[in-house]
Amino acid sequence: QRQMCIRDSNIIAFAGGSLNEYDSLLTSTVDLYDTITDDFTSNTFSIPRILFTAVGSEEGGLIFFAGGRDYNGVIIDVVDIYDV
Repeated sequence: QRQMCIRDSNIIAFAGGSLNEYDSLLTSTVDLYDTITDDFTSNTFSIPRILFTAVGSEEGGLIFFAGGRDYNGVIIDVVDIYDV
């Protein structure tokens, strides 16, 4: 299950989430889809997480994934920034 989807200019990002119903297997994958080139690329979170916040920049080019929790429920205070 994917946790978050966000669009920034021509890029749509699908990220985070759990690989099982108990949230004990979290994914660190960030999939980026370019609507112009019709291509997918992948990246990773610095820490696998769920329950985070994502924002895209107004001018385009940056996507921010902030906070969340790890599989033990511990709060993550890390921001991952992707230049797309």
